[in-house]
Amino acid sequence: MTHHEAPAVSCFDTLWRQDCSFAADWQRKWGQIWMSNDASKARKGDYMSDLQAMTTDALNAMRGEIDAELKRRESKERAEARKKIVDLAATHGIDLSSISATSKARYRNPEAPSETWTGKGRKPKWVQDHLAAGKTMADLEL
Repeated sequence: MTHHEAPAVSCFDTLWRQDCSFAADWQRKWGQIWMSNDASKARKGDYMSDLQAMTTDALNAMRGEIDAELKRRESKERAEARKKIVDLAATHGIDLSSISATSKARYRNPEAPSETWTGKGRKPKWVQDHLAAGKTMADLEL
């Protein structure tokens, strides 16, 4: 094949087979998912008939493997996202602890003591109502 010829399989097909050892295991255990060269034209009928022919135990086992693989991938994606965030913050000289630090409540709603506010961000309605009534923020301090 010269560098000008298109590959015989789609990019999705290649990634499915090479990027994920799970795919090979799944195909070996549960049967091949038939894919055309164009991944958008997956032969859904063949896939569904394979699933419909499987026992409930086999489907539950497959679900467990799929859930485990999805959990692994989500964890990997979160780790990569965290790294990107840390790198971006470092590039711009931002201390992440200043962004993610939780603030302690400084004000409490006298009408509903479980409602508190840190004093940062938009004022809650109960604070606005309190100030509109001519009272001060000092009345709400903890």
